[in-house]
Amino acid sequence: MTTNDHVEASANVTVEEVIAVAITQFSTDGFDGTKLEDISRASGMSKRMIHYHFGDKRGLYLQSLNSAMDSLQPPSDQLVIDSAVPVEGMRKLVDCLFEIFMNNQDAVRMVVEENTHPVLEAAEHPGLTDVSGVMLHINRLLMLGQDSGAFRPGI
Repeated sequence: MTTNDHVEASANVTVEEVIAVAITQFSTDGFDGTKLEDISRASGMSKRMIHYHFGDKRGLYLQSLNSAMDSLQPPSDQLVIDSAVPVEGMRKLVDCLFEIFMNNQDAVRMVVEENTHPVLEAAEHPGLTDVSGVMLHINRLLMLGQDSGAFRPGI
């Protein structure tokens, strides 16, 4: 591959593709074990362009973590109570989350890695702690279930 070929390859690679590669690398090797050279080689974007788009490895890590968190959020239509039976609503939510997690295993591993071996300060990634939509939906389902007798109080 000549220098011009590498420049053309970098021009065709999107930021989203680099982030997808980075999520895989960070989830496999952790922050310390991941090298920008490896992400550059695997994604086809030059290291120079990675620095241009993300600043440094930490910037790429932050954007990758945010993208991983976004990919693990259920679609908003799944957070609408469309059933009079709260047990069925909870079952649908759990099924949806299970499917999302199974289809995004690298994202799950990256989030778990960040939770167990934090690289960022909590203030740097508010998305990691903001699960309010899912928690609000669960609380609504539990309250409806308690009111109807489907769930025991205090669950």
